[in-house]
Amino acid sequence: ERLHITVTYAYIDLILRAPFYITFLAISFSFVIITDRIQFTKQSKHSIILRVVYMSINKITEHLFSLQDLSYKEFNSKLIPTVNKNYVIGVRIPLLRKYAKEIKNSPEADKFLNSLPHKYTEEYNLHALLLENIKSYDDVVKALDEFLPFVDNWATCDIMSIKIFKKHLDILPQQLDLWLHSTHTYTIRFAIKMYM
Repeated sequence: ERLHITVTYAYIDLILRAPFYITFLAISFSFVIITDRIQFTKQSKHSIILRVVYMSINKITEHLFSLQDLSYKEFNSKLIPTVNKNYVIGVRIPLLRKYAKEIKNSPEADKFLNSLPHKYTEEYNLHALLLENIKSYDDVVKALDEFLPFVDNWATCDIMSIKIFKKHLDILPQQLDLWLHSTHTYTIRFAIKMYM
């Protein structure tokens, strides 16, 4: 009889509390859905941004291939033995300079400069040429700090001529000395070139 009364009270208590439990579960379920939607939205936006950046970079690479000269590729590959031939497109420097002028300061150029590492030597050469147009000394030093460790051949290293350096000859030697103490061959080469 006591067991029957206990079970009855428990049943009545469950009935009385049912609206509370249902409300709690509904709120919890809604929170999970909202959280998932927010997370999905964030991921979707992130994916869209990555896709746009990739498309811009891919467009630049496609244009470089449109400028390809296979005979020049064969010739140039022999001059930069530190680079795998498969990563040389074969674009002549004057055409690279012209293209750099066309896209400098554009959104796609900014995205390209923030897409290290690159795959092809000509992409690194284009990157180097775009750095020449940075007008802030601090910004170009920061950009070079990011770029120089990826340079793997003398041609990419020597193609750079940073214009803004001429206006900061008083503080430039201090930065060049930092690069001279690098353990990376082409960072040191770049610093020596800037001293010349």
